Amino acid sequence: MTVAGASVAAVAGCGTVDWYPSDTTPDEHVLRSLLREKERMLVRYEHALVEGSGPSDLLARVSENHRTHLDALTEALPEDAEPTPPTEEGSPEPVPADEDPDLAEAPSPAALRAMEAAAAGARSDQAAAVTDRGLAQLIGSVGACEAGHAYLLDDA
Repeated sequence: MTVAGASVAAVAGCGTVDWYPSDTTPDEHVLRSLLREKERMLVRYEHALVEGSGPSDLLARVSENHRTHLDALTEALPEDAEPTPPTEEGSPEPVPADEDPDLAEAPSPAALRAMEAAAAGARSDQAAAVTDRGLAQLIGSVGACEAGHAYLLDDA
């Protein structure tokens, strides 16, 4: 009985300990991951626009939406956070657009649609992984917009 009581007391105390072993919080980690995804997505849209691989008015409008998402997500970073993420061990360095094998040719509307659908599908897990309700709502809104993009690109 004494062991059970000590175990309950020990487990109850765990909630008050700041256990995360990094300067980057889990919320910021998710946010930075999402920022990198958005930057890569924008590069693909810009490449598609330059190469004329789809309806330019739609691609420009969707690209502008992604810039707006990028701005909102950047603003959601903690006040003391650096605008560019610190290099973490094991994190890949961003690949310049001219060296990205995925950009050997401009992405088609079908490829952009698949990218948007995959991104929208990932947002619910990302929103569930953060503790800040406002950030979860922002991530969910971004996902809803990406689902709309996928729908629009389906007709392109």
